[in-house]
Amino acid sequence: MSLNQNSQKIEPLTILDFGSEFNKQLPAIKILVADDDPPSRMLLQASLTQWGYKVLEASDGEEAWKLMEQPDPPRLLILDWLMPKLDGINLCSKIRKELPESGSYYIILLSQITGNSNVKLAIEAGANEFLSKPFDYQELRSRVYSAARLVQYEIKLSEENKKLSRNVSLIKDLSAQVLALSKKMSELQESNPALAQTQALDELRQAIERAVKLVRSLEI
Repeated sequence: MSLNQNSQKIEPLTILDFGSEFNKQLPAIKILVADDDPPSRMLLQASLTQWGYKVLEASDGEEAWKLMEQPDPPRLLILDWLMPKLDGINLCSKIRKELPESGSYYIILLSQITGNSNVKLAIEAGANEFLSKPFDYQELRSRVYSAARLVQYEIKLSEENKKLSRNVSLIKDLSAQVLALSKKMSELQESNPALAQTQALDELRQAIERAVKLVRSLEI
């Protein structure tokens, strides 16, 4: 749907934007803009690009859904409510129900439809925010910035959790090997008492015992 484009001024980037050195430490953010009105979509794309984001565009809900099914889809979405084929409300519901890790997506729904009941409907469908058209671009900029930061930290947290999960798996494997080695050491000492008296073997036994204590103290 068409936006009121009168006197829309795009301010220059500041240190608070995603071009800053601080924000470059976080994962880059892609934003999906879905709107069936070309001028509205082009203005959104131009603004978001100048603000430092990578933008993907869709002219209707079905095209947006196909982009979301691709590997590494955008985590931040700006969707128009009234679109052909698949509207913003139903697209929100579809994303929340069918995509893995759907809770990590941040959805801003745009619409000329107003009223508390419609806001409630949008939130229940899975939108994180509802913004009425025509909207102020500086307000949108602030909301997108806050949303992008949340998405960035969510991505970073997810990556750290995956690393932690891999490390826990490696520790479990290492623990099993240490315990197996300790068992073999005990069997060797029992089968050959003379060998068990050598200094080298005694030092190895002590090292294994220390490793076993560490393994048993791990909470995994």
